[in-house]
Amino acid sequence: MRERLKGKVEEDVIKYLFYPSIQDELLHIFPYMMKVNKVHMIMLGEQGIVQKSDVKQILAALVEMEKSGTEELQIDPSIEDLHYNVEQNLISSIGIEIAGKMHTARSRNDLAASTSKMAMRKAVLHLLDLLIEMRTLFLEIAQKHTKTVMPAYTHFQAAQPITLAHYLSACCSAFERDYYRLYHAFQNLNHSPLGAGAIAGTGFNIDRELPARLLGFDGVAENTVDAIATKDYILEILSSLCIFMTTLSRISQDFYTWSTFEFNMIEIEDSIAATSSIMPQKKNPITFEHIKGKAAHVYGALMSSLAVLKNTPLTHTRDVSRESLHYFFDALYEVEAAISLTNATFRNMRIKPNAMLQSVERSFSCTTDLADFLVVKERISFRESHQIVGKMISILIDQDLGPGSISGSLLAQVSEMIIDRKILISDEILKEVLDPVLVVEKRKHIGGPSPVEVERMLSNSENNLLNDQKTRKDISRKLEESDKKLTELVSIYLELD
Repeated sequence: MRERLKGKVEEDVIKYLFYPSIQDELLHIFPYMMKVNKVHMIMLGEQGIVQKSDVKQILAALVEMEKSGTEELQIDPSIEDLHYNVEQNLISSIGIEIAGKMHTARSRNDLAASTSKMAMRKAVLHLLDLLIEMRTLFLEIAQKHTKTVMPAYTHFQAAQPITLAHYLSACCSAFERDYYRLYHAFQNLNHSPLGAGAIAGTGFNIDRELPARLLGFDGVAENTVDAIATKDYILEILSSLCIFMTTLSRISQDFYTWSTFEFNMIEIEDSIAATSSIMPQKKNPITFEHIKGKAAHVYGALMSSLAVLKNTPLTHTRDVSRESLHYFFDALYEVEAAISLTNATFRNMRIKPNAMLQSVERSFSCTTDLADFLVVKERISFRESHQIVGKMISILIDQDLGPGSISGSLLAQVSEMIIDRKILISDEILKEVLDPVLVVEKRKHIGGPSPVEVERMLSNSENNLLNDQKTRKDISRKLEESDKKLTELVSIYLELD
């Protein structure tokens, strides 16, 4: 297989290139390589390129090799990669006269591109499943907390009251977009390079569509240069995951903050917390820390692939086909870990509605509604109202008093200072205007935090989730049918006389 090359392979080439590549392929690629080999042989038989009796022998040997597993393979790293090693094992089993026909009308280039895509496809579909699981969990929690009032923050300061469900609904919307980005990346990925050969196809009368169908691809990656050279689907997957991990990291930071003694709005259960070796009172929410940290590893994988592919020729090279994938599966593992840790954390989280409401009541986050109320009732401009309410808050803060001290007398005093007119409103009405629950309930416009509106948004998110679950099941059904058809065709060939 290395007949063109003279001399023994340098040990450092084996140690740092061939051996690690083979080990990685044994871990991620072997089962897909066996499928591709079987599909390719069936296509050669159906097209009359290889005699069906020879196809039968090769398929029988491949089936036996597949059953024995990677442990029984004789691996020689000096012959470059797993593709060559599988072929060499086949030759040792049934002889080069028959086994040597397996590589007819193909190249390692289209073979490797196909097996890599199939391995990526499985990994991406697994992440889509995990995203569906996470979206389901967030929806379930949100549906229980449509009336749990809490402060929303801007600039890390209490801004206006919302509900926990309103916040979680925002998370669900973001996760939907993350899901669709990754699903779109899957769609772009799922086209078969088989038949593209090394770069310019083949002179044999092949059928590119049959292998695509039997391997569960949505179609053929038509242009043979594009089929072999492009790796944009790697970048698209990693980019989608980087965006998702950014969102997840930001959400984790919020809950990480809310779990502190100062906020005390949530508590992580003991089963997923850690403690201190010296401070007996400590209960550390470490999962949030790891989730945030894992985002950096995914960024690193994307930057690695981008940097490798930059200034490479639009063709097959080892840096394009190998080095661009170096951290790909590691990145997918980090995302899997982050989603799983998020699910475990949110399943084991105690939410404190009373503490959330008290946090709103202690802040001045309802005073925007007081400013709006004065505009409507007193027919003054919003800027004047803003100045009146802002001055009242400033006076109370200087006296170390909270929003509960807002009174009709203070309002009359400050309004006279600002607009030369006393505004007279009773303490009872002011209390009602500043009631956090009522403030939230009145915001019934599209996208607002009112329980009625949040329930509508959650219902839409649930419907979207159900549609995505159905689409995902359809993909699995298609792949299962492809596998079943491949198994049937292999059996038909193995039963030939």
